[in-house]
Amino acid sequence: MKKIFSIILVFVLVSMSLPLKSFAKDKSNTTNYKNYLVEIYDTKTYKNIKSQYSQNIINSFRESNKNKHTMVMSLSKDKYNIFKENKNSIAIEEDIYFKAESTGINEIDDILTNTLGNQEQETYSEEYPSNIKMVKGTSRQTSHENNNDNTVKVAILDSGISNHSELNIAKHVSLLDDKWYDNCGIHYDITGHGTSIAGIIGAKENDNGIIGICEGIDLYSIQVLDANNSAPLSRIVEGIDWAIENDIDVLNMSFGTNTNSQILHNAIIRANQNGMVLVAAAGNTTSNTQYPARYPEVISVGSVDGSGNISDFSADDEFVDIYAPGEGIITTGLFNGYIAAEGTSLATPHVTAAAAIIKSLDESKNASNIKNLIVASSYRISENSNVAILDIENMINHFSCFYESENEELCINNNSLDEYNEDV
Repeated sequence: MKKIFSIILVFVLVSMSLPLKSFAKDKSNTTNYKNYLVEIYDTKTYKNIKSQYSQNIINSFRESNKNKHTMVMSLSKDKYNIFKENKNSIAIEEDIYFKAESTGINEIDDILTNTLGNQEQETYSEEYPSNIKMVKGTSRQTSHENNNDNTVKVAILDSGISNHSELNIAKHVSLLDDKWYDNCGIHYDITGHGTSIAGIIGAKENDNGIIGICEGIDLYSIQVLDANNSAPLSRIVEGIDWAIENDIDVLNMSFGTNTNSQILHNAIIRANQNGMVLVAAAGNTTSNTQYPARYPEVISVGSVDGSGNISDFSADDEFVDIYAPGEGIITTGLFNGYIAAEGTSLATPHVTAAAAIIKSLDESKNASNIKNLIVASSYRISENSNVAILDIENMINHFSCFYESENEELCINNNSLDEYNEDV
């Protein structure tokens, strides 16, 4: 009887230590493996998987919610199916890739003659690019000296931000496996994509080049896009979690994918619940809005040309919340230079800057409040137009009355549209 009891006891103890008995070591042919992002909802399961599947784990990082754990694992299709069956304690998805939403970036040799109306150098004076004038991002009722811009933490989840005399970079963080940057900062951004985003938001007023909408604001660079301007889902989620843990107020995401991801949406929801405003490029898809812009917690940004017409490349469905200039955009580039670029990637930071302005005026405003004001104060080309174009001046003018209104009523917009020539 004692022997039988001992056998039963051993069996029970082994079963308790391996609650998911199907997680046997994966011995399948490695040529059939794919990378999967695995989100685990309890610490016990996490520890069991980590001990039994150590040879399959590529990366493991703990999220801001300490009861959740995330791993990137290389698994066969059979093991993927076994993991997927344990949906009460695990979420698993293929580690899909995201791409930046710029259609072209061209270096400009002479910012003085190519950006600001062919002025002679001796008469040149620094000013806002025409795309910022179009969204009325040059007139601030609260002057730059008196506002609280630099109490607002704006992060760019992108290819990084190169060191540039126009930009104040509060912090660089790279989540790439192969760190590209060096001590001189030349490779903080290997493609220039993130640096182009940064100039629209925060280029300084320094008697040189251009001025950004929130000129001189401190920017946080979260490097996730690689040399091909792409990143796996796992790195995007890790970047969002870094932003949560570091109390970022506004996050710019100028990338997208056509594939929905519940794990990504979970990260977006966590950030939203933490008070973060998330702004994303709708996509250069000519039709359907991409993810993460498609999620309701995100402000989705499409692109218009210099006349306010939706860009040929821009997503334009019902999931686009607001439009901003995305063609012929002059902004900061690599090696302390300037570039002309286009894409919904470039439209997005106009709205990110607008969100930062609202946060600087009243940090208590949540993402939903901010999204509502940005859309309500937008410019419409015609009375029945569904194309809402960002109007920062009108947004600021109606800041107080909008939030004092019980139903957050629409703001009357009497501004005209400042058109510009996007052929630069």
